[in-house]
Amino acid sequence: MVVALDAYKVKLVAIRLQEN
Repeated sequence: MVVALDAYKVKLVAIRLQEN
């Protein structure tokens, strides 16, 4: 589902921000 993909992308971005 498109919504699931968007949520997954947001998760990846959040993780990257937390790492930095």
